[in-house]
Amino acid sequence: MAVATGVMSEAQRRTLEALCETFVPAVGNGGGDPLEASFLGRSAADLAIASQIEELMGDAMTPEEIAGVCELLDALDALDERDFASQPLDTRAEMVSGTAESSFEARHGLHQLKGLTLLFFYSLPDEQGLNPNWEVLGFPGPNSAPPSPEQAPKTIRTEQVSGPSATLAADVCVIGSGAGGAVIAAGCAQAGHSVLVLEMGAYRNESDFKQLELPGMFELYLGGGLLTSEDGSIAVLAGSTLGGGTVVNYMNCIRTPQHVRDEWERHGLEGLGDPGYEHDHIDAVWERLGANTEMTRQNQVHQRLIEALDARGLPHRPIVRNATPNDDPAFCGYCPMGCQQGCKRSLPASGVTSHGPVGPNLGQKCPTDAPPPGRAPPRAASNPHCGPASDSRRPRRTR
Repeated sequence: MAVATGVMSEAQRRTLEALCETFVPAVGNGGGDPLEASFLGRSAADLAIASQIEELMGDAMTPEEIAGVCELLDALDALDERDFASQPLDTRAEMVSGTAESSFEARHGLHQLKGLTLLFFYSLPDEQGLNPNWEVLGFPGPNSAPPSPEQAPKTIRTEQVSGPSATLAADVCVIGSGAGGAVIAAGCAQAGHSVLVLEMGAYRNESDFKQLELPGMFELYLGGGLLTSEDGSIAVLAGSTLGGGTVVNYMNCIRTPQHVRDEWERHGLEGLGDPGYEHDHIDAVWERLGANTEMTRQNQVHQRLIEALDARGLPHRPIVRNATPNDDPAFCGYCPMGCQQGCKRSLPASGVTSHGPVGPNLGQKCPTDAPPPGRAPPRAASNPHCGPASDSRRPRRTR
């Protein structure tokens, strides 16, 4: 596969190709099973994973980030007189392990490259929308096509903004359109204020949800779903789209425990430990999401657990979910990639726009929504983001 955007030297490209082959090498013979043999004999090179990563770097990374990756590849290549790509697999694995232990930056960079390699290897679809590794894993791929834009129209009207900066006036400016920001914006608009919502992600709805991990991760998640804590030990799956995490959550709604809120307050977030926080804030979000237990259905495994808990007198409760009555379990496995059927009560789908806008759409546009009679129309501006890197390179000035 040709690289659309070359950001590496030939030596760095060879090192990246060898690194991807180290993470996903061809191994074994499958014990006579042709399907398993094909899977085990397939390596990162067979799917041109290195080219995919380099193209992504060129499209989504800052020059500084690209330079950091290239320095890491140069460091791997300089570990021995023979270049990294010429080393046997076992030696390359030892070199990668040693480099990861040399510094936090090296470990974090290698962790990210490994994550990208595995993501592309198991998620990259071919021209038919399928990945060659799915069959042996028993994964069927998408079970339905998304509805057409006519069947699932984007109902938030947009106002185009252009140029490197934009100035918009409003009574209230809210950063982010997720569970917190959208509810705050709607409440302010309902109270008669003009509202400006800034959202880094793009406006996507049911017609954009393809039930595919790769576009889903890059289009709906902050950092393409590869964001981690500072030390790389914890994956951070944060929604970065109109509606934020409410679009990609698994429809499990869990209240923030009191001891966690107390700890956050000790770190300077005032008011989180107050008993009224539960009612004034969490309840408000749950109400907007339509969180409920009526749509929670227990499978046979859960039913057995319930029977055992009841027999021992142990308490249990159903999961609270932001699901509608027409929730279909056949589609639930694709829930983190957005709900095609509209069964998930995300903030864009749950009517939160009835009192104001909750986010932007693609193309640097400003969504607006008709206010109740006699109220000033709320407004929103976007800093759209279609890839896994930060969009800070395209600043928006808001007044």
